[in-house]
Amino acid sequence: MFSFQHALDLAGGSADPTSVNLINASENGEVETVNKLLKAGADPNAIIRRKNPLTESIKNDHPAVVKMLLEAGAAERMIIPSDIYERPIFRHGQSTLHFAAMEGSNAVLRMLLAMGVDVNIKNEIGRTALSRAAEAGLPATVDTLLAAGAEIDFTDCLGRTALSWAAAKGHACVMEVLLKAGADIESGMPKYRKGHTPLLLAAAGGHDEAVKVLLDHGARINQKDTHRRTPVMRAVINGHVDMVELLAERKADLRQVDGRGATALDFARRAEQWHIAQLLERRRS
Repeated sequence: MFSFQHALDLAGGSADPTSVNLINASENGEVETVNKLLKAGADPNAIIRRKNPLTESIKNDHPAVVKMLLEAGAAERMIIPSDIYERPIFRHGQSTLHFAAMEGSNAVLRMLLAMGVDVNIKNEIGRTALSRAAEAGLPATVDTLLAAGAEIDFTDCLGRTALSWAAAKGHACVMEVLLKAGADIESGMPKYRKGHTPLLLAAAGGHDEAVKVLLDHGARINQKDTHRRTPVMRAVINGHVDMVELLAERKADLRQVDGRGATALDFARRAEQWHIAQLLERRRS
């Protein structure tokens, strides 16, 4: 599929004054100007210096302009036409709802949902708008999507849930919203990402606050992935000394072994991370 991102990458963009004016008016939410330009034949798919009327209006949260551009055929050259409000226009087949969610454009989001767009619409890799908002760290947007009926534990083609994406990025505030709404704290990724739960992802990323949120909500501190590695092992492997200290303080079992019989201390010694090795030796004694 010819993606929007690919179009941006290829387009040098001729400095057509009408197109420039449409992009600027869309970016600034100038409804009357956008309407006049479209009626005068301005191209809603114009791309100049990596800017496009639709993306600029979504990014700047102008729902009336977004509606006008979609109805004028925005993105029609980049996809196989379907319903204009659910048209996949961005990389991986993102819809307008996905893009509004990842930008935190809540007015556009509410407009699309009010018009009947499926809150659980998926892109080409099975990700929902909730997943994108969680990854972007936008608690208000996550709240809006949950209130509209977003499926909280939907697993995408990468095996991740919204909570998994938030944990991987360290967005503790979003994780609080999801957990209070009933997200599965042990959702894992057995097929594509080695069985990483949100805690394993947060520990591997060195996200202290995210790990605290998960542990405070009852995540299993010694949960293992498909290689039988624990969160503390993942933290050691990635050199996150503060995370190792945190997990040790929370009573992680430092003597656990992985599928090949290695402990967290073994990983530290192999990587010559002597400060972590000393910490683990002290905690194990």
